[in-house]
Parts: sequence; C-alpha cells; structure tokens
Amino acid sequence: MDRLENMMDWKKIVAGFFVSGLMMGMVSAQQPAETDYRNMLQQQEFVLSYEYDGQTEKVRIIGDPAKRMTAVLETRGKKNYWMPKVLGTNDKLYQFYEEKGMKAKVLPLNMLGSDKLSPDEKWLDKKVRLALPEELSVLAWQDKWTSHPQSLGAPVFSGSSKRQMGSDEYDCDQYICDIRNQAGGVSGQLAYNLLYKDGKLVKVQKYLLYKGTQQLLSTLNIMEFQAGADTGALSKLNDIKVYKAELGDINDLLDNPVEEGTIGGSLNAQK
Repeated sequence: MDRLENMMDWKKIVAGFFVSGLMMGMVSAQQPAETDYRNMLQQQEFVLSYEYDGQTEKVRIIGDPAKRMTAVLETRGKKNYWMPKVLGTNDKLYQFYEEKGMKAKVLPLNMLGSDKLSPDEKWLDKKVRLALPEELSVLAWQDKWTSHPQSLGAPVFSGSSKRQMGSDEYDCDQYICDIRNQAGGVSGQLAYNLLYKDGKLVKVQKYLLYKGTQQLLSTLNIMEFQAGADTGALSKLNDIKVYKAELGDINDLLDNPVEEGTIGGSLNAQK
C-alpha cells in the first residue's frame, strides 16, 4: 500500500511539473535529431563542446571508437586554444601537463584505483573528465567512460513539448530518472529537459523533483555537437613525451620520471 501511495505521489509531482509551465503541449515522440545524437554517442564518434551557466570553463570532448580526449579552452595572448587534458584509449589513460612544452603521464587502465599510485596525480579524477556531461548521458546511459550512482535509475522519456525561455521558444524532450533510497523506494526524481532550436540540441536543463517541489540544478549550453571524430586534434598529439605514472618508487623520490615513449611514436597511443 505504501509503495502504491509513493508511486501516486510521484505521479502527482510530475503532473505538477508539467502544469507549472516547464512542459506544455505534450506530445509522445522525440525530436527527429534525437536519433542522430544518440547514434553518434553510442558509436563513440563525435565532437562535443559545452559550458555550464555560471561557470567560465569551456570543455571539448572528442569521441573515437578507440579513444576519447577531453580538452579545455585556454586563452594565450589574443588567441584561444583547445588544450588537451586527458586521453583515454582501450587500455591506457593519459593526462597532459606543461613543463618545458607539452608532456603526458600514462597509466594502464587496469591499475586505476591502485593504492600504489601517487594521490597527487589524481588518476580517478582524470578518468571522470572523459565522461559525458551528466545532462547528456541520458542519450548514452551505457557510455563506457560514464558512470552513474547506484541510486539513480535509468532515464525514461516522458514526453515532448514547446518551452518558452525569455523571447526564445524551444522544442523540448524530457527524460526522468528515479532517485531510489536504500529500501528501493523512490525518494525523488531528476528531470532532464533537452532543448532544441531549429532542429539542433542547444541546451539541457536538469531539475530536482522532491516532495512536490522542483529546483533547477544546472543548465548545460552546447556550443558544438556533431558526428565524426576530430582526427586533426588527435594527430597533433604526436611526439609528446610520455612518462610512467608515479608509483612511489625510488624514481619518484628522486624526481626522476621514467620516460616510456612518445604518443604517436614508440608508444603508439593512436591504436
């Protein structure tokens, strides 16, 4: 009985969410471009650039069937550059840093989480940087670089509508994820509004639905989202010297990093 009442309560919340004006004129089908975006993410071949409202960082993710790279936009002088931060391949993880030019540290993926690793290099954080932004992961829930809390249920499409924001009108697809408590009940929900303009996905807004209230948690602004890996950006990584991750041995104590090769050279990270 309690479970049934909980389900009814959350149906009321979602209904209130629609009535509030976040979703109006509901229809059942997703936007035509949704399939294209979903396919490019699942095929691991795409270029995505994005930023969040209220944050200055601009991020670019390059997807490739065997690799994924994250870069951050940096301004030097009067020019902007996408500076690589992390590269993941099928078996290795690379993090980039500048020290008399661009260099990288490398870690076999099967060592991720080892207690031998130097905590200063924050390898787990670097792997997270390869993940899709949460707001877009509803289109590729099983993405190999992206993980989700066990308490968060898989997204369910709940409908499409028109959405007015200021003077702009968007086509909106909404997905909902249940937040489950330790007893298995639904304690809240996350709603993701994917906003399209002229057929292109341009924003995603995440809302928390809790006890009949709704709260905007984030707005993701999409600057670029298209199929096809940026092979030019990946090829520019050639000849970068790569050093082994710190394992707390004598080389680390002597500040004498062990060189393993070069990306695109003897290390051949492009495979």
